[in-house]
Amino acid sequence: MRDLHSRALRKMKNGQYSEALFILDQLKVSGQETPDILHDLAICHLHTGKPGVALQLLNQAVDLQPSYGYRYASRAYIKAWLRDFEGASADYREAIRLDPSDAISHNNLGLVEEQMGRAESAKSLFDRADELQHLLKENNIISASDQIDPPVNLQKQLNEESRRLRKENSLGATGKKLLRSAQERKNFFRFIINGFKIKD
Repeated sequence: MRDLHSRALRKMKNGQYSEALFILDQLKVSGQETPDILHDLAICHLHTGKPGVALQLLNQAVDLQPSYGYRYASRAYIKAWLRDFEGASADYREAIRLDPSDAISHNNLGLVEEQMGRAESAKSLFDRADELQHLLKENNIISASDQIDPPVNLQKQLNEESRRLRKENSLGATGKKLLRSAQERKNFFRFIINGFKIKD
């Protein structure tokens, strides 16, 4: 079974989500419904145009690991994708409660807060995310959400892109620019649609 999962992860890493989905479905049918399998299935469903199914799978993963912040952060990401910003905010806050050093959840909660028009809260969260990231790197510490390193980690990829955009446009300005500029919104959503890959 482990070989099948490894094969699916390689397919995901290469952007072959339909093929990975087929393999992961076999594992699920055979009773291998671990939180990691459910998470990877959710990613495949998201990338094959079924975010609602992805959310259901992440609900199951949260039920199986209710004290693991990364499960809430993953589900929050899908909720934000579906524009359920209140739900995403609640899940990111739970992820942070479970792992206060999770810089990625702080950053992504900041993105959600910006979408809800809470600029001051967003800036505070971005500052905290940057501070945590610096401390973790400086002390060579890894947060709990970074300990699981699947090949396709949506949280990490979104965090890296948003940090890059903020540095280019000044700290905390990304969301404002995304909300104000149609071209920037198109570029950002193209980045999401392209599977979180930056095209030169």
